[in-house]
Amino acid sequence: LRGPFLLVQSAVSSMTTVSLAPILTTVPAMALILLMTLALLPSILFLCNTQKKRKQAEMEKRKREQEEEERKKKEKESTQKRREKAAIAQREREKEEEEREEREMIREMANARLGEELAAEANKRAE
Repeated sequence: LRGPFLLVQSAVSSMTTVSLAPILTTVPAMALILLMTLALLPSILFLCNTQKKRKQAEMEKRKREQEEEERKKKEKESTQKRREKAAIAQREREKEEEEREEREMIREMANARLGEELAAEANKRAE
């Protein structure tokens, strides 16, 4: 009994060593990789978080710049509209001033003509 048992035992042990050899060499390597990953995990998370914060800050910066550009554009448009309204109002004032001067001139001419007619009539009466 002892012979076959030893034979089976040696066969099992040789199979075990042969089949477990790659596993025994990879398990420590995998464990080492796992431990290193766990050790580096805080640093990896910190870098990811930092990168995320950086991207978020860039997006906020772009958003602020875009809002600033829109504000400047609106301000420019508002200024342009005010200038246009002021120019229109100025033209209207000038037109009204010209019309007033024209009416005044017509009135003066009418008064002068009336004065001449009155003077001519007075001269006729005087004669």
